[in-house]
Amino acid sequence: MFGGLSSIRLKAAERALRQGQLADALRIASEPDIANHPRGGKLLESLARAFIERAREHYRAERFTEALLDLGNAERCGATDADIAELRGQVTVVAREVARQDADRRRRVEQARRYIDNGSLAAGRRLLHSAAGDDKEMAQIQKDIQNREKRAGDLLAQAEALHRANRTAAAVDHLERAMQLDAHNEPALRLESQICAQAVKEARAAFDAGRLQRAEAELAGLGTLGRHDDDRAELAELLRYAGQAARALAAGDFETAQQCVRRLHNLAPKTSWVKQAVAETARLDAALLSLRSGPLGEAIKSVSAAPRNLQETIALPRTLKPVVETTIPTAMLLLVDGGGSYLLHRGERVTLGRAASAEPADVPIYSDLSVRHADILRVEDGYFLLSSSDYEVGGARTRQQLLRDGDRVTLARRAKFTWRVPNRKSMSARLDMSDSTKMPNDVRRVVLFRETAMIGRGSNCHVTCNSAQRDLVLFERGGQLFVRAQGLGGAQALVVEPGKPVELEGASFVVTPWSTGAAGASRIA
Repeated sequence: MFGGLSSIRLKAAERALRQGQLADALRIASEPDIANHPRGGKLLESLARAFIERAREHYRAERFTEALLDLGNAERCGATDADIAELRGQVTVVAREVARQDADRRRRVEQARRYIDNGSLAAGRRLLHSAAGDDKEMAQIQKDIQNREKRAGDLLAQAEALHRANRTAAAVDHLERAMQLDAHNEPALRLESQICAQAVKEARAAFDAGRLQRAEAELAGLGTLGRHDDDRAELAELLRYAGQAARALAAGDFETAQQCVRRLHNLAPKTSWVKQAVAETARLDAALLSLRSGPLGEAIKSVSAAPRNLQETIALPRTLKPVVETTIPTAMLLLVDGGGSYLLHRGERVTLGRAASAEPADVPIYSDLSVRHADILRVEDGYFLLSSSDYEVGGARTRQQLLRDGDRVTLARRAKFTWRVPNRKSMSARLDMSDSTKMPNDVRRVVLFRETAMIGRGSNCHVTCNSAQRDLVLFERGGQLFVRAQGLGGAQALVVEPGKPVELEGASFVVTPWSTGAAGASRIA
């Protein structure tokens, strides 16, 4: 018998349904005595339809969690309508897509914020535009961009006024602060170029006049401005060599001083004081040679270490045990007495790019290249030159080319080289830089070293050494670098140790590790 209390509860559930209080209605209607009554069954049917209809409203309003909950409640009411399954599928698919779009939008907004914090306002604005939102966070970021642009504009105007008043130090300070806020502002970049060009011009004039401290002060006064400028980087390289020569002279290391002066002369051949320094160091070298060939030289030899003899060389066995790690650096600077500077690189992939960079390429060039402009890739016995930008090989433009002996490659106006494979018995190749192409340490040739390379006077040699009495073979075995004379059967090989001079068959050279330094300057490690 359906008692009075049950009737009251049923009426309460029906009233809750009419008032849209579906959860209260479901709680009462789900009780066994109500659900099993005929009126209770009709109530559950009505509840199911109400839950389905409200789920559609949630779905249209993109309240997907609420829509799925209402569909579950409709099933609790006993609904088996196929519309529930179809609607649930739609809600699930759309909810997943909306979540993906929200995540993508969030990623774009966060990336925009990072760009803005790093001073890339234009890039940040583009990302915000692609994020397509109008919430409070987007409005705040847009306001932040406007504030930064205004502060950057005010600082730039002050920097321009200071520059016109020849207050360079204050102008540099204001411009640096402006570019920290908006690094890619076109007027700021133009002013940076003007200030940098003027400072470099004055620094170069001071260098040419022999006022090195003044030249260093001019460059230091630029701060971070022009840090990617090729002329600034080239002048900084000149000052580094001058500083090394001065320190070597102060320490009595005349040979190092002479090497640095020669490099200065190669980079600045028209500078009068450099010419004079070359002449003075040459006379000093002749005087030292005269002293060493006299009685004092004999005394020096008696107290110095004995020269390398055959006992100190090693004869390589026919088979060598493999080593886990090689002691040979991937990149090395080869300095040949009377033959110049060479970069030896053992990598399978070698990058070419701008030298004036925080992270220079394997082959850094003072030019208007990108940071990683091109790659030379070893493939079996060949070499491919790959780039994301067009370059010229023999006048033809391309982006990928199998290099052949004699190919003339133009990456940029001041980045040209000739590809050479001088010796068919060796898989090593060579890049001969053009006269207008400059690299750190006065490197004129790059040798892509693969197992062996020839040193000597002939055209079949990778490294030129006019004083060599016969061709030498530079090779690696068992994790070490060796050199031996070619054509002497059973000759023992000398170990080439980093930083230690090697003398053999009239040739004299030293190999040191090469690494890339700060602000794009490559250096001897």
